[in-house]
Amino acid sequence: MVLLVIGVISAIAVPRFTAGIQRHRLEGCLQMLQAELQSLRDQAMTASDSRVAQFDIAESALRTDSVIQRDGQTGVDDVVRLAESPWYCQIDRIEKAQEVVATGAVTVSFNGAGVANTDLQVTIRCGQHRGIVRLDRFTGRVSAE
Repeated sequence: MVLLVIGVISAIAVPRFTAGIQRHRLEGCLQMLQAELQSLRDQAMTASDSRVAQFDIAESALRTDSVIQRDGQTGVDDVVRLAESPWYCQIDRIEKAQEVVATGAVTVSFNGAGVANTDLQVTIRCGQHRGIVRLDRFTGRVSAE
């Protein structure tokens, strides 16, 4: 009888727990991408030089030529792999200038004034949950939802 009760409780709790973890990972991934793009824009304006970000759909990765790296190194490309720890998310689709890009890599660059070369919408998936990071080229605003 005790095992039956534990089994029923587990059947209810485990899927909710898993969904909660996936939602938490997605929110963290969206916030990180938002911060990366905003930081890249700020670096471009500070240096009055262009900065480039490249989203690789197949690898679910973001590569930047950021001057400031998370690990303290300089002069090397920074790579964030979304499919690895701690996010375990995938790039679901990318819309660049209102065109859907299904494969390959999508590049966005910021000029020395912090203006992006294109509008961008990146849809991230983690389990059953999806979120979107948007970049408005004219305002430079990066939002996550």
